[in-house]
Amino acid sequence: MEQFETLPLTEFDIATCGSYFQMIKAYLPYTSGEQQKMFAIFIRLAELMQTLEFYKNMPCPSPLARVHHDPEHIAKDIKRFCPKKDCEILNMMSNFKNMNEIFSVCNAMNSQENSNSNTSDMLKNFLSPKQQQLYEQYSRMLNNNPGSKGGI
Repeated sequence: MEQFETLPLTEFDIATCGSYFQMIKAYLPYTSGEQQKMFAIFIRLAELMQTLEFYKNMPCPSPLARVHHDPEHIAKDIKRFCPKKDCEILNMMSNFKNMNEIFSVCNAMNSQENSNSNTSDMLKNFLSPKQQQLYEQYSRMLNNNPGSKGGI
C-alpha cells in the first residue's frame, strides 16, 4: 500500500466533524470494496450534514475567523497542512515576494531626484570597509577593461 505523509486535521475538520470520522476512514482499507463504497458515502454525507449544522448554528463572528488576513500569515498557516513538496513551493513564492520588495525599495531610492547615490553605493553600505575596498578594486578593473580576456 502507498505511504502518505501524515498531516494534521484542520480546525474546520475538527469543528465540523470531530476526529471520530478519521477513525472510520482509517478502518476503510480493511473492508471489502462494497463496504468501502458504503462507508465512504456515509462518511461524506455525515460530514456534509454536520458542516451544514455547524454553519446553521454558528455564532458571529465565526470561531474559525482569523485576525490576520495578510498573505504572509495565511501562507504560514497553510504550510502546516501542506505536504513538504508543496511547502517548498510556498517558500519559493515567499522568497520571490521578499526579493521583489527589496528591488522595489532599491528602485524607489534610485528614482529619488535628490539622491546622489545609486544602488551599488547603497548596497556597499552593508559591506565592511575592507569588503568595500575590494569591491571598488574589482569594479574599477571590470570597468576599465570591459573587453579584456585576462579576467580576474
